[in-house]
Amino acid sequence: MNKKHVYIAVLVAIFAGLLLYVFLVENKKKSKEEEEEVKDQSEVHQVLEFDKDKAQEIAIEDVSGKMTFKKEGENWTLLEDPAFDVNNLKVQTLINTLSGLKATDKFESDNLSDFGLDKPQTKVYIRYEGGENAIEFGNKTIDAAEVYLKKNDDNSVYIVSLSTYIKFETDKDSFKKISNENGS
Repeated sequence: MNKKHVYIAVLVAIFAGLLLYVFLVENKKKSKEEEEEVKDQSEVHQVLEFDKDKAQEIAIEDVSGKMTFKKEGENWTLLEDPAFDVNNLKVQTLINTLSGLKATDKFESDNLSDFGLDKPQTKVYIRYEGGENAIEFGNKTIDAAEVYLKKNDDNSVYIVSLSTYIKFETDKDSFKKISNENGS
């Protein structure tokens, strides 16, 4: 092999090494930067947090009226109709939803009417040992996959999933105890 071929082989090896470096190291850097960017975009915002076992009362108010459920021992009672046979599991599902409520986005706004929060569609009040809170659901987002929400003690606007809102969009009959529920 002459010197010219050795020289070309060395240059090819250097070039291949540079390509390998760019491919492995630089792509790895880009990948980490992209992961951090996605992580920032998917930040979760805590809206409410309390011990679900310490819930004492929950009220749901919408255009059809107000329903207030109060815990008495292990069971829930509808204060507006104490004879109503309440589905404890249904109420507990709402308590569970509220106890760790998270939002996909949070921002400040001076104009709550833009989000339907000046005249909320549904208000939910929760009282638990050690505190109480309230949330208000406004309009759906433009893609109708999420809903705007406001907490009573916070001026921020939150965005939560539509499935969260739907749990509270309910009527009295949906809380009626079903015959095969535990404890019936």
